[in-house]
Amino acid sequence: MKPEINAQSLERARDALRQAIGDYDEQERLNPKLLFSLRSGVIQNYEVAYELARKAIDRWLAFNFSENVDAMSRQEIYASAFSHNLIDDPKLWYTFHLARNNTSHNYDNATATDAFAVSRIFLPELENLISKLQGGNNAQN
Repeated sequence: MKPEINAQSLERARDALRQAIGDYDEQERLNPKLLFSLRSGVIQNYEVAYELARKAIDRWLAFNFSENVDAMSRQEIYASAFSHNLIDDPKLWYTFHLARNNTSHNYDNATATDAFAVSRIFLPELENLISKLQGGNNAQN
């Protein structure tokens, strides 16, 4: 019997990202002076949530299909996750990867603006991933 993927830390990261986006949206109307700090918080929560999601996908592929994810590119991993019905759009997930990569290499206003926008797109995709992980997403060949 193959081990299941524990999504609890991923759920906590999702909840933190959801809360950070909600706080930003609320303060956008009430106190625009806080937006820079809140945007930074959203981006930081995005980075954590993305990394946990990426690791969950890697583990899921390794457990269910014995794939050697260490030998695969990120594009190949997302293509495999798509082919096994774990994610819906591998190109979108690669966009998430690039946004995360950019924040760790070059953090300027343009990068932050892009990462913030991507974090809003990422949240529903993360919800979908968690749902599939929790639902067992019976591995299909």
